[in-house]
Amino acid sequence: MSIGNKKIIHYNDTVLFPFIRAVRENLGWKPGQPVPEYMKASSWFDGDIGQLQTMLYEARDALDTAERICRNKYYAAATGTQQPCDLAPVFHILKLLQSKTTAKNDRAVGLAQTLKDLFANALRDGGLTLNPRKEKALIDFLRCLPENLEAVLKKKHMKKSFVEAGMTDAESGIIPVFDKLMGTCKRWVSCKNDIGLPKDVKELCRSQFQSLMKIQFDHGQVSYTEMLAHGIPKSKCLIIGYLLF
Repeated sequence: MSIGNKKIIHYNDTVLFPFIRAVRENLGWKPGQPVPEYMKASSWFDGDIGQLQTMLYEARDALDTAERICRNKYYAAATGTQQPCDLAPVFHILKLLQSKTTAKNDRAVGLAQTLKDLFANALRDGGLTLNPRKEKALIDFLRCLPENLEAVLKKKHMKKSFVEAGMTDAESGIIPVFDKLMGTCKRWVSCKNDIGLPKDVKELCRSQFQSLMKIQFDHGQVSYTEMLAHGIPKSKCLIIGYLLF
């Protein structure tokens, strides 16, 4: 098993599963109880095939079924069309702020001592040993982080890339813009031509866009049954689903 596969399993078992279970407990679920359908979780991977393969072998797949976790994968090289958070200016602004701020006037009461205790005890016991200079720099960075994140994580910073990809409109911030959304699809090309995707598929996608979008808003997903009810056979569900959602 590759290092990358081991990392995704470690992330899955120590970060993702505990997070999903914690959210469910806040909603009233108790450990040991069957997970109800309405608490079903969706997990998305990027374009790395190896990550998805690691999660889909028999033992992991059975665990996902028991935990009601649906695995999904983005298309490769689709950051600009399906992962607009990665293109938002948040990370660039945060990096700029971090290079100009220090913890001298830190307002997070008690955070400095908490971090020092963490590095001195728990992390050191776990095998992390840093030289004093690096440890001081890292603690300084972590002390600045909450305030810098508060300054950067604004709606205006996140909205732009979603609007550019057509996932939301500029006015309401919640309604997809059909033509812009389709413009990000390499296989769409033109509504009028039989290039990339068959013209009938494109016309069907346009005609059902509003009704399928409402189902997505109301239920968080569009099932195969609902696709079929709107005249979309299962063989075309993946194509239409990618284009719409």
